[in-house]
Amino acid sequence: MLTPQQLAELTSPRVFGTAPSPWGEPACAWTSSNVIFDLSPYTKFNGLDGIYRAQSTVKKFQPMQLHGYPAVRTEETPQIRSCTATVGVADDQAFTVSFSGKKPEFTDACGYVEKIVGMVLQNLPPA
Repeated sequence: MLTPQQLAELTSPRVFGTAPSPWGEPACAWTSSNVIFDLSPYTKFNGLDGIYRAQSTVKKFQPMQLHGYPAVRTEETPQIRSCTATVGVADDQAFTVSFSGKKPEFTDACGYVEKIVGMVLQNLPPA
């Protein structure tokens, strides 16, 4: 979902693992001395519609647009510099990005999520 060049731009994180996401799809996680972030497809539960149906189970539910795509921010915790958003890319497909900054300079975690979303969208094939 990200190129090596894009990963290098995100403070040179290294992959520390792949594992099933909470919804059972493969997820990749990266970490460095500065950041932790992960990416996961969301295709088993009707994409963004599935997130809307589960909105009562998340701390925050903020519909929005990211890079022209419908999205939902489902977590934003400035005190620990973390943010999560899910972006709909087709009627039944979405992906989720979570980001946590380990140092005080990462005060805008949702800004980093938006940057990562933009990078992923550049790499998706045309519909």
